[in-house]
Amino acid sequence: MKKLIVVFALLFIVSMLAVPAKSVYAAARTVTVKITEDQINSYIRNNGLDRTGEVSDAHILVQEGQLAVAGTVSSPGMAPAKVAYGVVPAINNGVITWAYSVFVFNDTPISPADLGITDDPTADVNALLRVFIRQYNLRGLQPTSITLTNHTITIVYTTPGAPAPTPAAPPAAITGCTVTTNTDLNLRSTPSSSGAVLAVVPSGTTLGGTAVQGAWVQVSFKNNQGWLNKGFLKIQGKCS
Repeated sequence: MKKLIVVFALLFIVSMLAVPAKSVYAAARTVTVKITEDQINSYIRNNGLDRTGEVSDAHILVQEGQLAVAGTVSSPGMAPAKVAYGVVPAINNGVITWAYSVFVFNDTPISPADLGITDDPTADVNALLRVFIRQYNLRGLQPTSITLTNHTITIVYTTPGAPAPTPAAPPAAITGCTVTTNTDLNLRSTPSSSGAVLAVVPSGTTLGGTAVQGAWVQVSFKNNQGWLNKGFLKIQGKCS
């Protein structure tokens, strides 16, 4: 069991891809690292990491507040089993820590305590994480927040003791807004150019806007709710 946990943990960290964004405020420095579920899983598939030893179909699920690693395990003398485990992050004294939340075997949740798992995954995960972030200039910075939502892991690093950056205003609900795409346009999971692409909306498509945040309008397209950039839209009605 512990061998399986280590395989999954290694797969998750080594597979991470990030898109950094930097901003400066009040003489402090901030680096925001975003890692999407699609980026991680594309990397896993493209590098053949979805099949490792006894594990097949390995993939990542970025859930609300939790990261899940799932796959199928086949061992001699046993039927293939669907296995998953979750880890939840926290920040303690400027260090990201991780804790197991739940294990799932063939859709049956089991607590780590019931499996006799008492080890702390933090040291191993962070050792690999340091290798991963070495390419970014994080000298003098500490993680101040980590969130898992909208299929995206977001880690914010700031100068210790600096005031926290002002969070972006939440999306504002709107009515009477209609938008038409001027070109084939990516529908993104968040109001950001780094948001995961949910679909491509063809040029000339007219949709109703339901919310707005900055330069982005929220719409629904083919059962996907996401965000379109206003710069590529013909706007009619109240879309602000």
